[in-house]
Amino acid sequence: MSDVPGVAPREVLRDPRAWLEANARAVNHVARRVARSRGLQDDASEALESAVRARLAADDYEVLRRYRGEADIQTYLAVVASRLLLDQRPGS
Repeated sequence: MSDVPGVAPREVLRDPRAWLEANARAVNHVARRVARSRGLQDDASEALESAVRARLAADDYEVLRRYRGEADIQTYLAVVASRLLLDQRPGS
């Protein structure tokens, strides 16, 4: 995905709120990709997009502040989305 090329952790950490606002389309794209890979319908995909953005913004952007750059930002966001889906499973 080319919307967020070569993101360094310091770019995210400098101002995570501004980073999230500037990269909302890219975040949504990653969430849609995860939703499609899990066979979710459009309404569930949109719900996941919203949940991912909310999770990234929660607790003063704690999830974004934990990004250390050990993985590509798209991979990091995909893991966040996947874990949200796991947390939403019945019995979780």
